[in-house]
Amino acid sequence: MNTSQERRKRRPASAKEYIKIRINQLQEDKEKAHDPRDIIWYERLIEELSYVQMVDQMKHDNGFIVPPKDL
Repeated sequence: MNTSQERRKRRPASAKEYIKIRINQLQEDKEKAHDPRDIIWYERLIEELSYVQMVDQMKHDNGFIVPPKDL
């Protein structure tokens, strides 16, 4: 069963779980893409969701959000 079938089967219990599932779906779609522009777009979406995961993890680890210095 692929990730998109899993998503249809049940709803994610949390935003964290949704983001994880969505990243997996985007990675599968990126592997199937043939157009280089589509691949770049999938990579960007994956990077953005990965950033959200990182910020969320920092928030839970530290109890507050510390923005990265490169922003």
